Amino acid sequence: VSIVGAAIDDSGESGLCHLTPKLKTYVAAHRTTCHANTTAFAAQTPSRSPFVGLDDGEHFNAGANAFLIHALDEAGRFLCHGGNYYEVRMESTTVRTSAVASVVLTTAHVDLENGLHCINFHVAEPGQYRADVLLAWEGKPEATVVPVHRKLVNRNLGSRSFFVDSTAAASPTSLCTQWRPGHVGRWVRLSKGTCENPFCEGNAKMVSKEGWVYAPYGCHYRLYERNEAWQCVSGKHLLFTGDSTMQEDYLEFIKHLLGIKEGDKVNGPTW
Repeated sequence: VSIVGAAIDDSGESGLCHLTPKLKTYVAAHRTTCHANTTAFAAQTPSRSPFVGLDDGEHFNAGANAFLIHALDEAGRFLCHGGNYYEVRMESTTVRTSAVASVVLTTAHVDLENGLHCINFHVAEPGQYRADVLLAWEGKPEATVVPVHRKLVNRNLGSRSFFVDSTAAASPTSLCTQWRPGHVGRWVRLSKGTCENPFCEGNAKMVSKEGWVYAPYGCHYRLYERNEAWQCVSGKHLLFTGDSTMQEDYLEFIKHLLGIKEGDKVNGPTW
């Protein structure tokens, strides 16, 4: 997910970023420095690390969190404009729960349009995680409005190891009945074939031979057997709209309904 144009007030506040008081202070100081240096300024630390709030060995509490990425120019100076796009993969290396073998977190990239980029993530399962950060696209300020003004870069900015602290056991959740704005989750690889609350209900092997399922926070999905799925859609018209990702979802849905085995080719709609 990528969001641009996040409003920042004089205190460094942004309603789209889960910033700690320390990071809010940092954003406000950066904003002040950029007023005096309209395009870029030299880093205050020799290392010129682009990460703020994500050091090796960093500890986070379970729940909503965030860290910052500094955009740098070719000379290693901190930029004061937006336009770049970053991809961040956060995956567990050890998870302290018997039901889960691995977790991949979903992240949201917010371009603050001042050279700082906020990466939001939500986490529930305690353990050790690894974050890999990639500068995917490099852009000029106008790229925040017209993404075509970006240049493909795919530059690896490094990895960081961090820990999530939580002593609370996972609480049971109710069945998801409707989509809600801001409804986030994570990808979970189960340690056994049967999926149970709070992650989902049903046989995980139906949707992934490796046991991966998408598990929202706050509610859980039911994984329908083939006959149950037929009963749900019988006599109904379904419309799938979207890009190639939605096309893949449509084909997987049809394969499940028709009982087509993994690896068999299915011809789907083209455009």
